[in-house]
Amino acid sequence: MIIVNCDNCKLPGSRIIHADSRDIQNVLSKESVDAVFTSPPYPNEKDYTRTTRLESVLLGFIKNNDDLRDIKKGLLRSNTRNVYKGDRDDEFISNNPEIIKIADEIEKRRISMGKTSGFEKTYRTIK
Repeated sequence: MIIVNCDNCKLPGSRIIHADSRDIQNVLSKESVDAVFTSPPYPNEKDYTRTTRLESVLLGFIKNNDDLRDIKKGLLRSNTRNVYKGDRDDEFISNNPEIIKIADEIEKRRISMGKTSGFEKTYRTIK
């Protein structure tokens, strides 16, 4: 966690917390956040690390391919190229009936359209 304070300005104190948003209840107490600004990943096959790669290297966040891979594994994924065999994201939603219902509807539509995909063979999927 990084705490940013500005003694010579009129800005309030800030905290930057590096954590997984799916486990936020273990990091923040209820009603402790006033505002959130975000740009979520969209299903557009975009690798979000590419737009900040130079800055990440210059600032020392990335020194080699292993560092880059670790950063990518910690991000929300916007495309299938950034899904890893060891991912366990399905565990976060496995007991969510609304998500299961949507996934079932998507799968039924895929089958009715005669579409096939190798994705299920390679990666864990919701069942």
